[in-house]
Amino acid sequence: MINVPLGVIFSLIGYRVFHFPKMTKQTIEQPLKNANWLGQGIFSVGIIVLSLSSLFFQSASARYLVGSLAFLIGAALTVYSFIQDDRSESPWISPHVLRNKRFMLSMFALFLAMLTNVASNILLPFYLQSFHRINPMISGLVMVLQSVVMLIIAPIAGRLSDKIGSSKLILSGILVLILSQIGYTFYPLQLNWLLVLLPILLNGVGMGIFLSPNNSLAMSFVEKQFTGVAGSLTSFFRTIGMSLGISIASAVLFAQLPGVRYITPQLGAHFLRAFHNVFWVMTFLAVVCLLLSIYAISTDQKKPRER
Repeated sequence: MINVPLGVIFSLIGYRVFHFPKMTKQTIEQPLKNANWLGQGIFSVGIIVLSLSSLFFQSASARYLVGSLAFLIGAALTVYSFIQDDRSESPWISPHVLRNKRFMLSMFALFLAMLTNVASNILLPFYLQSFHRINPMISGLVMVLQSVVMLIIAPIAGRLSDKIGSSKLILSGILVLILSQIGYTFYPLQLNWLLVLLPILLNGVGMGIFLSPNNSLAMSFVEKQFTGVAGSLTSFFRTIGMSLGISIASAVLFAQLPGVRYITPQLGAHFLRAFHNVFWVMTFLAVVCLLLSIYAISTDQKKPRER
């Protein structure tokens, strides 16, 4: 009811604002005829299976095994689709982009950041609504704070990256993200709004600082003629990070709660311990994201940029 009308409106605005090159039937048919449709098919199946795996983890621990198998199969198919595409005669993704070490490092950092970030989105309703019986409207307003903070911080970070460079902002954003994940591990048994809200706000600040500069740095690593493909990969890693984050967070939580189908206040410290452990895992992944970003930035300073 909301996404479709907004999508139509912005599509019409984009059609009027941006210039679209005129294309003939021949210019469209030839690339499509020679395209690597086998690789595209493998990729599509892999992504669908990977996305569906999160449903098994969220529904109940009884489907944990099925969800794990779906996750592994989907991940394997997705990875193989890139290998198959790289070896094909007409790859969808140019090898110049896929084998660009600095660009791919930035993409993996984006992937880990999105994976880490989405864990709170899937677990906070368990803590607020199921465990503490908070009204869904109040819970939703609390969770939307992260997005509001990102909305405010991201444009400022983008403007600053143009003036002072992306490196410092990227590292600062990830450090704040790490602090937010550690903050979630201090969520108390008895509801304390200060301890609840602070990590959520830090989470929004960290992601807001990180995203725009990281995208800017990543795009600077690719040649101008490959920016379209690079932009598509950016969207892919962002989406796959969110999908896998849901699966991993749910799997780690319910793996520690065998036999539990619903989160209730009666679980007490048992649930809270499992909740905290999920965010320790996310903290570790955020640290890996920091290390990847440091390495990508260090190589950027040592090598000339590809233009």
